[in-house]
Amino acid sequence: MPHRVVNARTLAVSLVLGLMVLGPLLVPVAQAAPTATKIVTLSSEPYGVVFDSGVGKYFATDYGNDLVQVVSATGSVGPNIHVGTQPTDLAYDSSSSSIYVSVSGSNQVSVISDSTDAITANVTGITDPRGLVYDSAQNEVFVADSQGSGGVAVIDAGTNAVTANIGLSGDGTGIAYDSAKGEIFVSTGTGSVTVINAATNAIVTTVAVGSTPRGITYDPSNGDLYVSNSGTNTVSVISDSSNSVTDTITVGSGPFYSAYITGEIIVANSGSGSISTISDSSNTVTSTVSAGSGAMEVAYDPTTGSILVTCYGTDSAVLFSVGSVSTGTPTSSTTQATTSTTTSSSPTTTTSTTTSETTSTTTTSAPTTTTTTSSSSSSSSIAIPWSVGLVLAANAVLLALVGAFAIPSRKKALRV
Repeated sequence: MPHRVVNARTLAVSLVLGLMVLGPLLVPVAQAAPTATKIVTLSSEPYGVVFDSGVGKYFATDYGNDLVQVVSATGSVGPNIHVGTQPTDLAYDSSSSSIYVSVSGSNQVSVISDSTDAITANVTGITDPRGLVYDSAQNEVFVADSQGSGGVAVIDAGTNAVTANIGLSGDGTGIAYDSAKGEIFVSTGTGSVTVINAATNAIVTTVAVGSTPRGITYDPSNGDLYVSNSGTNTVSVISDSSNSVTDTITVGSGPFYSAYITGEIIVANSGSGSISTISDSSNTVTSTVSAGSGAMEVAYDPTTGSILVTCYGTDSAVLFSVGSVSTGTPTSSTTQATTSTTTSSSPTTTTSTTTSETTSTTTTSAPTTTTTTSSSSSSSSIAIPWSVGLVLAANAVLLALVGAFAIPSRKKALRV
């Protein structure tokens, strides 16, 4: 019976064949850039936007006309909901099917029912509220105070009453909820992010980031927080396991808010009127696409694979299809905002005290489809995670070794 021996030529051939089969799978694949599909005309100075998965619609604030406008998944607008002065940010509470709106000029947070599009409560006594986020574990809404007292107000979502105020070292702006750690991350005007235990309202630590941090987005796939630093045109990446900055990414001018979609963070660059797509596996910018002057905030609709970007300087928002390469200009068949309005009948008001923020405005043309991509790999490659690719490569090497040992040699070779 022939000995099982290592044959150098057999081993080499096996390895080459394995790499020929699996090699293309290991090539980094260029992420497809978002494609602008529709320009949605809104009322005046659109600011924040959130997607309500319960009704499949976006809710956008119009800072200039004191409105919240409802936008369908296809870009039709209406109704308009009148709130207080200068509404900014929004949050969606899935448990009560409600939208919480920071009304900065009125020092209150308005609560809107997504089934009736009517205001059901006004929570007052919050100085210039800005970023806000719903914590499903505590059934609470955390609201960043931009000016005045400087801190975070905690609203009981069951009673819509302020139950706590958490002091910060600077004015709060952006905010995010880390569901895995049960923590709230708040950006402040001092160039830092404060980490808060959501269950105890105690401050855990403070993390230094770039200048003028704005929005924060939590990435559930890797446990990282992405902080838009408007003053330094960068995004700081904070690991929630160490509460430290692990990476800094250069994006467009004046990054404001961002949103997470599967495997990516999309950042709205207010100064350059664009959106930058960041791969969360490499923390590199894979594309930058024009959106419109004063691109402010991004909301993601996972059911249609679309995002809506509000553009403060053009009184509009832009619908993008996520995952397709841009091939042309977006349709200019814009949807005009309807004049129908919805007002609430005697919303309840809970008190728990007025400052507003001015925002610079410039004008620009409709978004173009100019796209820059940091990867030069072919888009025809099969996209698989690196971890899977490495496992496949290891299996290929193992199979090659097994094959080399298993094939009887016709020539003399060293025994093993």
